[in-house]
Amino acid sequence: MLINKITLCAERIALYSANQRNVDASSLEFVKIKYGLQILLVELTKIIPYGIIFALLGMFPEYLFALIVLAPIRVTGGGYHAKTYGACYIVTFLIFFVGIYLPSFFTIGFELKVALFIVGFLLTLFLAPVPHPNMPIRNEDMRKKRRIRSVVLFILWGIPAIFLNHHFSDIVMFMLFIQAILLPLGLAANKIHAKKVK
Repeated sequence: MLINKITLCAERIALYSANQRNVDASSLEFVKIKYGLQILLVELTKIIPYGIIFALLGMFPEYLFALIVLAPIRVTGGGYHAKTYGACYIVTFLIFFVGIYLPSFFTIGFELKVALFIVGFLLTLFLAPVPHPNMPIRNEDMRKKRRIRSVVLFILWGIPAIFLNHHFSDIVMFMLFIQAILLPLGLAANKIHAKKVK
């Protein structure tokens, strides 16, 4: 299974790194290194194939741009996370496909951009961050910092996208709005997960 191979690869790289830096393999620092490598490797198994698919569709620049918009706000804001790698792979691809492909069919008018921005901004302001159940936010200070980062990123991408009349500004609006919609979906999924755990 791919995830097992990724976990093993991350552990080997983390052990090598720990040995080079004289870090105890049972320490919290080692666990953080290993977990960070796992996330990086899992994301690369999605990013690279998606890039190939969108390149074949003639939409690689749009994909790269959507990735640059979505990745930072997704990391800070969180949202819905699929339970399995396969589901995650499909859901993530659909997010990119919708966010990139819809703007190629029609241009978003100013009024719709403003509406998408307001709804997305309010969802981000009041709901972000929505952590994954396996990565809870440990304290209120961290939660506040991630909320502020999410809101700032939303504003920095969203406001220019409202006023620009360009295909890429439409992609920004779609990606930001999709990310905002993933917040309440993530909260709902977390509540369902918490009920099952009890």
